Amino acid sequence: MEITIETINILFFLIPGFISSFIIDSIIVRKESSTVKRIIESLIFTFIIYLITNAISGIELFASLNSKDGQTVFNFSQNSKFLLTLSLTSLLLPIFIGTVLYHDYHMAILRFLKITDKTSRDTTWQDVFVENKKFIVIHLKDERRIFGWPMYYSNVPENGIIYLYEPSWIDDENKYIECGTHGILIKSEEIQFIEFLNINNQKGNSNEKSKPKTST
Repeated sequence: MEITIETINILFFLIPGFISSFIIDSIIVRKESSTVKRIIESLIFTFIIYLITNAISGIELFASLNSKDGQTVFNFSQNSKFLLTLSLTSLLLPIFIGTVLYHDYHMAILRFLKITDKTSRDTTWQDVFVENKKFIVIHLKDERRIFGWPMYYSNVPENGIIYLYEPSWIDDENKYIECGTHGILIKSEEIQFIEFLNINNQKGNSNEKSKPKTST
């Protein structure tokens, strides 16, 4: 198969969009989409990236053919401003968009304007854990309770795995019994429901972290 100069330019032309799409996937959690949708998304990214690049540095071909001493040779772009602008845009654009999507900024504006009451996230599970950075009490199906900071958690409720940092069991008298471990991993099959307490994160500092007052 002969690779033409047009093929090389097309391949290089599409790479920034695919890089941006990959970065978006590493920032936010999304449902699996078809190959066609991924390609369309990459093409949209490519279009926006080249619009920005053209406004800043202009656009030129990545590769060209030139004759030298009777031989045809490939020459690649030496325009450092164009290449740097293209590279930075391919990286910074998806980071910006991913940040907006993760923090739900765009939908917050639409909710404020009473246009919708939806969020940009796929599940309520994600909404609750992202928006509520608080200590939790997990009620287990065997009627035990455990308190801790949800350091890690599954992206979808179907998995429902939660890693509690510096956990403490809560007895029947509402006293907290520290486990003395770094953390504990709890599966969804063991969870009945979860309480989110009005205690904010203290950066994991066990000396500063305070538990709810116990009843006497």
